[in-house]
Amino acid sequence: MKKSLLAIAVAAALPVVAQAQVTLYGKMDLGVGSIDRGGTAKSIMTVDTAIAQTSRLGIRGTEKMTGGLNAIFQIEGGVTADSGNTINFNRESWVGLNGGFGDIRLGRTLTPSFHADALGDMMVYSYFGGQGNWSSGGSGACGIQTSGTPSSVGSVGCATSTPGAYSTRFSNGINWTSPSMSGLVIRAAYAFSERDGTTATTASDTPNSVDQAFDIAALYSAGPLGVALGYQDQKMKLAANNAGSRKVTTLAGSYQIGSITLKGGWATSEQGTGSTTLDLSKVNLGAGMKVGAGMLMLTYSMYEADAGAGETAVKREANVLGLAYNHPLSKNTSLYATYGRTDNKNAVSGYGLWAGGVSYSPQANGVDSSGLGFGVIHNF
Repeated sequence: MKKSLLAIAVAAALPVVAQAQVTLYGKMDLGVGSIDRGGTAKSIMTVDTAIAQTSRLGIRGTEKMTGGLNAIFQIEGGVTADSGNTINFNRESWVGLNGGFGDIRLGRTLTPSFHADALGDMMVYSYFGGQGNWSSGGSGACGIQTSGTPSSVGSVGCATSTPGAYSTRFSNGINWTSPSMSGLVIRAAYAFSERDGTTATTASDTPNSVDQAFDIAALYSAGPLGVALGYQDQKMKLAANNAGSRKVTTLAGSYQIGSITLKGGWATSEQGTGSTTLDLSKVNLGAGMKVGAGMLMLTYSMYEADAGAGETAVKREANVLGLAYNHPLSKNTSLYATYGRTDNKNAVSGYGLWAGGVSYSPQANGVDSSGLGFGVIHNF
């Protein structure tokens, strides 16, 4: 009798289980690299994670519901694969609904401007020579300082701990992606400040660089052509609540001619606190070509940081070259080789050498850095 009841219970549960599809997935990227930080620094030999792409572990799922609705969710964390000592779910962490209206997601996910910028990036923020100088900041992209003593928070320059030119992800956000309309997809996102309007008084009151934010992008694809336009508008968490702002415009395009793919992009980021401003800009060009079973990719980027009123620092400039070849061994595993070089154009430029998920700062401002790496990627 007990076995019969158990069988009935299992049979009753099966239709529910069949509707919910949950997938465990991940990526492991480990490579051997030789890094030259320029100046008086000695070369570094390293086994590092994320030279090509960020190692990660994630779970995503879909549940079919009535009325054409689907419940969807995803959590994804970066993995420090070379040491195995770090994982957190700050890459993706959201839940939402999917239907005829598109996708609506609540939580932390990629911004519309990231999708726009990625359309024109041949390496899509991967390999040596990647565009981390634009997205991640640090001494390279310069920006509005968000840590340190209270008196220094809110200053503009190439100091430590800067927010970069734009945000690749929003926390505390609502994200909408439209269905495709004859090749046109609209993405929009809004992030809440989660503050009650009181004024921050110390650097410890500002754990994140971005406060209230809005982002919208239009992406169009038709045959070999792809075009994207994005706009991001952010309030910055500084010493005075909502004292700073950042406005970012992104334009990108791609075109495929046979086995050759051409991509490019332009972006500008205007940051400021009252009369103190900083204008950042970048232009990137890239090409990819099938070589044997693999893909050969070449990118070239130009960065510029220009301080506005009240600043005496000269314009900071850098040119960045990236070269990579990815050779698939199977559906899930590939080998890669990559080379990148960052040329800082004057004595105050401190742009670093970026790869997929790691970066190396120059030994000093004004010196050039380069890196050569070989590695393996496995997707599961």
